[in-house]
Amino acid sequence: MKFRLTSEKINESDLKGFETQYGIKLPKSFKDFYLEHNGGIPSLRYYKDQRIAAFTSIKYGRESGRTGIIMEVHQLGDLLPEGYIPFAFDSGGWNFCINTNDIDYGHIYILPNGVVDNKPIFLSESFESFIGGLKAEDTYE
Repeated sequence: MKFRLTSEKINESDLKGFETQYGIKLPKSFKDFYLEHNGGIPSLRYYKDQRIAAFTSIKYGRESGRTGIIMEVHQLGDLLPEGYIPFAFDSGGWNFCINTNDIDYGHIYILPNGVVDNKPIFLSESFESFIGGLKAEDTYE
């Protein structure tokens, strides 16, 4: 998978600072991904019927007007379930999140924006399977 409009590279120290700031532990596959791609627009943009507009950066980014995961966490405020970290978004403002809680650790969800109950919708058992399941626009199912 290729990315365009990525943000400046981050390092292990940036990730550790992020985990410390939010009191979380990110899965290794998630951290490895962000060390390689700090946000940006992927060439493979579909997971099942969900389209990714862009991955949000951990630090430095301004993808499609967004300023990074830290800003997303603050902007979503009470709408974001505890332990859920937004890492990508669709064109409608829904956020793809990774669960960092003990129960369902590492599972991927999409968080509807503007929906009355606003409950996360399960997408994948892991970040690896989520990334591995991304398809190009003309091949999604």
